Amino acid sequence: MRKFLYSLLAVVIVVILVLPFLVGRLVSSEFKAQVAAMHYKSVRVKLLSFHSGWFSSSARIEIDRRVPGVLKRLFKDQMPQRFVYRGTLKIAHGPVAMASNLKNHRELVWGRGVITGNLKLMMPQASVFSRFQGLNEVTRVFGVVGLNGVTHLTFAHPGLKYMNAEQGELVTFGKIRSHVTLGATSSLIKGSTRLASLKISSKTWQVATSPIRIDFQFTPKSGNQWAGKQVVTIQQILFGHAGKTRATLTDFQLKASNHLVDGFANLSQMITIGQLAGGHFYFDHFKMQIGVKHFNMAARAKLLQLVRNKQYKALPEAVRKQKTMHWLVELLKGSSYQLKTLQVHSSVGLLQADGSLQFAKTLPSNDKIQDPVMRLAHASTAALNVSLPYLAPQAKATPLVTMPGPVVPKGSASVPSKDAETTMLTTLIHAAYQKGYVVKQGDRLVAHMKYQLGKAYLNNQLLPFVLPSKAKPPVKQQAAPAALAQPIAPKDEQSAP
Repeated sequence: MRKFLYSLLAVVIVVILVLPFLVGRLVSSEFKAQVAAMHYKSVRVKLLSFHSGWFSSSARIEIDRRVPGVLKRLFKDQMPQRFVYRGTLKIAHGPVAMASNLKNHRELVWGRGVITGNLKLMMPQASVFSRFQGLNEVTRVFGVVGLNGVTHLTFAHPGLKYMNAEQGELVTFGKIRSHVTLGATSSLIKGSTRLASLKISSKTWQVATSPIRIDFQFTPKSGNQWAGKQVVTIQQILFGHAGKTRATLTDFQLKASNHLVDGFANLSQMITIGQLAGGHFYFDHFKMQIGVKHFNMAARAKLLQLVRNKQYKALPEAVRKQKTMHWLVELLKGSSYQLKTLQVHSSVGLLQADGSLQFAKTLPSNDKIQDPVMRLAHASTAALNVSLPYLAPQAKATPLVTMPGPVVPKGSASVPSKDAETTMLTTLIHAAYQKGYVVKQGDRLVAHMKYQLGKAYLNNQLLPFVLPSKAKPPVKQQAAPAALAQPIAPKDEQSAP
């Protein structure tokens, strides 16, 4: 019996000593494969060195991150093209691995490897940007490498500030935390980023937000393209002036998706806002959904490449215009844009709209129109439908929703007046009805706008609208085609149907 126990103990000791080495080999292989696959247009990851140990391994990596164009425009091109980070990561081997997570708590992981380490900005030097504080702060890394090829990584940065004393501008980014999950072959990347707060202020106005959360999921495609979806959620945005809140936006959400088919993208975006209050206006349940089909991604990339090229900017204006127009036409040809829905609840009722824009698939010949973009627009079609509540001139509508006024963090702000809003909207809607911009249809006021063959119609009336051309005379009023004809509403209240 004693010999058996000694043998069993020996086997256990061997297993405990051998398993970390075997798990380490598997974890190291998965880690190297994941790093090699992370090579995209905006982010490139490079393995500088890797040292395998028995109970743990270490790796030095480099992350080359392209700065988004929106940030460059926000900071008036004071940002560099790219940021390069370098750091050392430690990978503790399983089957039982323990490491401190980002909250400095010891975490026990079974059957996998645990990644810990730091990343620091190497290029450009943070000291170059005197208006930024926090660029040289260390980004902490914590992750888990699974034996099934799935890697979870979490990055944490304490935040940064941008200050421009001359313009009185201050932008503060709160703590930033990003979580990324890489699939077995890095074909699927998903995760989320949370910005604790964002504050923007100038000499005259201020903007402050609650935590911003961005959830994403995408699959890299050939040609540095991607397909997937993204959701941006902000619970509250405050707009202020002179230390007082002037407007409040709550429950903001943006959902975007991108689906690629043979180099063409089908895009969809939906924006929803719970409440928007400010001044004399107070809107509820705002919703807008937009769709784009057959968007030429190759033409988009070529167009962006041209406008960003310094040599292109040095070309004669006529040459630049010709090249730009060519790729703009290629971008627009055959694409369609849909305003699937636009609706908002106000104190006078529900406001709605929908529409579409379809560009021609080929560039037609037209001797009267020289500009290729205008020639393409001439052969395209568009439609817009608007629906408003019908209101008598002196009537006061009852607000659909009674909600409190905007949140005031400092000082005080006036609560939007429902009576003032109702009076203003009623006046505008009735004026549009009197001028024939909208017509009565049941218990609603509607407007139907259509465009085809270079002509625009509003409620069966031909609008004095002409696309630019050298030989085309101004269009005179004439009856619309039978296909577009619909009853013309009276323009005064007494003769209304």
